Amino acid sequence: MRRRFAQYRQTGAYRDGQAVLGFVVIALLFALPILNQNRMVLGVDAFFHLHRFYDAAMQLKTGQFNYFVSLFGFNQSGRIVNAVYGPWFAYLNGLLLLLAGSWVRWQFWSNFIIAFGGLLAGYLALRWAHVRRLYSVAGSMIMVGSLPGLSWFANQAFMSVGAMFIALAVGSGIRMLQQPNRPINPWQMGAVMALGIQVHMLSTLFMLLVLVWFALPAVFRAKRPVLMVLNGLLAAGLALLLSVNVWMPFLHVNMGNRLLRPFIELRGDIPADTLGFTWDGSHNLSLIAMALIVIAVAVLVLRNQCRPRLDFTTQWTLLGGVLLVVAGSQLLPWRMIMKDADNWLSTFQFALRFGIPGLILIVFGLLLWLQQQPIAASSGMQVATLATGVLAMGMLFTPMTDKMATQSDLKTVVGLTAYTRPKLTVKQLVADERRTDLSRLMLDGTQNYPDYLPISKKTATSLTGKDWYTKNGLDQAYLRDIVLNRLPKMKQTVVDGQLHLTWQAKRATTVTLPVVKYAETTLSLNGQMLDKVKLSRIGAPVVKQQAGRNTLILGYQTPGWLPTTQYVAAISWGLLAFGAVVAQLRRFYKEKE
Repeated sequence: MRRRFAQYRQTGAYRDGQAVLGFVVIALLFALPILNQNRMVLGVDAFFHLHRFYDAAMQLKTGQFNYFVSLFGFNQSGRIVNAVYGPWFAYLNGLLLLLAGSWVRWQFWSNFIIAFGGLLAGYLALRWAHVRRLYSVAGSMIMVGSLPGLSWFANQAFMSVGAMFIALAVGSGIRMLQQPNRPINPWQMGAVMALGIQVHMLSTLFMLLVLVWFALPAVFRAKRPVLMVLNGLLAAGLALLLSVNVWMPFLHVNMGNRLLRPFIELRGDIPADTLGFTWDGSHNLSLIAMALIVIAVAVLVLRNQCRPRLDFTTQWTLLGGVLLVVAGSQLLPWRMIMKDADNWLSTFQFALRFGIPGLILIVFGLLLWLQQQPIAASSGMQVATLATGVLAMGMLFTPMTDKMATQSDLKTVVGLTAYTRPKLTVKQLVADERRTDLSRLMLDGTQNYPDYLPISKKTATSLTGKDWYTKNGLDQAYLRDIVLNRLPKMKQTVVDGQLHLTWQAKRATTVTLPVVKYAETTLSLNGQMLDKVKLSRIGAPVVKQQAGRNTLILGYQTPGWLPTTQYVAAISWGLLAFGAVVAQLRRFYKEKE
């Protein structure tokens, strides 16, 4: 037994296991401030995602399912969010919320899972790029502890969740240059892209950008370029198969409606939100991140003086990272670029987002460069690199713990774009974060983001950046028509996957209902189907109520192909996971022999 264990300790699986165990400990320590303070960090996007996960949790708890419309979250408005924004990931978070039992415990476990997932994904991606284990551990900590990590742990912005998949895409991209005999592993690349689509579509655009960046030179360096292209197409087909449950409903909703896209921050009449520097990273770039960028530029500028000579893969990786960081900074004239609000770049919303894949590329490139240096084998350099990773993780504590410490009034507790109920105090809010009654926190606040609401053709064609967060903005219309629109003696219930809204009226008049109607939404008012109904700017139906009791039933015409997409995606993931386990076991026993 001891001999077998001694043999096992010499295998790569044992050393990888040590790294994974270390990541578990780091992630637990990282999530501990939530448990110690027993209060949540509510950043600028917090309530938007809390309502998403609450809706999924209540559907799981009650068995009242509707894949498209929100029956419990978003003020029970029938709004479509989860179906176009990672539905399976929302249900997983809903399940986690039910298991945790309270919002504050959910945030502890979600922070742990995301920190662990980010560390593990970064480690795997660096190993794919043939970076040594110890440097891979340090690199994963630097990535999670810098700009990619900050956006979730401090602000609950989903880009940092997607960043773990961007790292995997970078690892797959570097493989294209390092392995000219077989540049693309279609199973690996297809699974990585599918994960990105399942969780965060915007991150998938950056993943695609990264893969294209590496594919451009790789196709000319490949020994069999035709096979590389075929494997790339196979990877794309696999990604679509594994994510069919996301993109088919997404296309279904978009083809039937003109959906309001998320807030356009990149517009020509205001300064773009670009990368900024503070020593602790509380405004995107920490001292460590800035140092890495400076070193990357220096390595590129002095590449001809490097000994040994800088290889093409490292140069190309660093160049891509530096260009993306420049794209996310004030070095580009964003106000001039974005004079046209319909510019395709507005899809990315914030200029600073280019810095996320940029910084990931720089970490990969610098580690590839470092391990080529003679000093890389010295224990001093290994300890220094690992210490940098630990410091990066430690510095991420500062924005999170500072936010908790300064939560003395409501304005510092929740994001500026959130609406909170009148007379709500911090004490009440914190108490509701700890309650087992999950609905209490949902009553405390909501995010008045009008994302994915159905708008008219006239509104869509005249859309500008001024339609958000101004006096007459669509967010204010949503606040007025949905959030604050409480009808007399209004009651909302869910029956058979449909939303039932009842209220009392003194006389027959025209009224705007606090629900949202999409093309496939069905409305029945007082027993009569409403085929044609007037809608407000954000899709709220305007109807004529009768005197006395009124009942509205909101449903959704779910397409018949929806269950098939779920089965196909689930079975495909199951088969892929089974194949991966078999391949890993074969590799393990081969290594053991």
